[in-house]
Amino acid sequence: MDEVSGRDGAARRRLRLGDLGHSALESGLVEIFLAGAIFLLSRLARADSQPIPLALDVVMAIGAALSGRWMLSGGVITGAGLTAWLFVPWEQPTFGLLAALVPVFTAVSRGQLRLGLALTFWYLPVMSLAISDWTSDTAIGLLFNVGILLLGFGVSWLTGYVIGLERRRLEAATRKHEERLAEQRRDLARDLHDTLAQTITGMVITTEGIKRQLGGSCSPDVAEDLETVLRLGRRSITDLRGIMHILRTSTPGDRIVSAWRVAPVSSVLEDQSAELERRGFSVSTLVEGDPEALPPSVRECLAKLIVEASSNMSKHAAPGGHCSMMIEVSPVAVEAVFTNPCGKTGRSAAAGVGLVGARERVEALSGQLAVLESSSLWTLQARIPVTP
Repeated sequence: MDEVSGRDGAARRRLRLGDLGHSALESGLVEIFLAGAIFLLSRLARADSQPIPLALDVVMAIGAALSGRWMLSGGVITGAGLTAWLFVPWEQPTFGLLAALVPVFTAVSRGQLRLGLALTFWYLPVMSLAISDWTSDTAIGLLFNVGILLLGFGVSWLTGYVIGLERRRLEAATRKHEERLAEQRRDLARDLHDTLAQTITGMVITTEGIKRQLGGSCSPDVAEDLETVLRLGRRSITDLRGIMHILRTSTPGDRIVSAWRVAPVSSVLEDQSAELERRGFSVSTLVEGDPEALPPSVRECLAKLIVEASSNMSKHAAPGGHCSMMIEVSPVAVEAVFTNPCGKTGRSAAAGVGLVGARERVEALSGQLAVLESSSLWTLQARIPVTP
């Protein structure tokens, strides 16, 4: 098992590293770096600052940099700057000509071989003519220049082709990984339907039957408890259906919107306080500021935190004890503090799936969540920034 986990972890790390490289290529950062480096080399190698060579170097560098995002446009701009050298034969070409290799590399690395060939057949003769007047006065010298240029274009083609192969391999691995995740999501959706959804549905149906059998003969407290069970059961079924729908229809690359939608913070606080009081607790609440003015993501996180905290109070607080829920909203952050007396059996601050999920929600919004426990008091504290 450890060996399998290690292999999966190594595979995920390779995918992450590959994703970084893929992102750099897709975003055009590689082309921007290469264009900038060639432009800097050209300027360092040329002592003077004649306006025409400088302008043509700038044009070619801009075209090479743009080719990372817009291959055709960048290639045309680079080619225009390169061709312009033919109309200024009195100026000696600079190392800025090497920027012509960047669009060729980009086209080949992204599988656009026809564009790569077109740019090569455009750039190669133009570069040969541009440098021939300055570097050769014989046919042998011209052939030598062409050979050097062919070598440069060959390196660009080879590098681009190898990177293109690796890119396609990474894309295939990513698709396979996403397919496995999608299959796991569908399996989880089926398991939720066959276990929790059916069990809760059965509980709701059974409770409805008990309520019909009792009719008006049950006490108001029992009737209220039965209605609470039915309400919670129906809401749970609705939430499960939403979760199963997301698991079946979403893909790993989608931005997941939670299927668990909660009421406004004030309503959640009121409902949870009433639920705790029905269970025999004394409850005090304090709200400073307007929670409904919070950003939607922060507001929803706070509402779900109230539900989790009150659920923990119901399960673990000393029976009949005093529970408090305090919320303070400021322009920069919202702070929430929940306290209750510890029951006979304490609970670890690190234990519980609910607390783990609450911590993940808070930290996803750059907030902090802390659990403090003493011999008599249990406290849950959270701070969520309102603005990044």
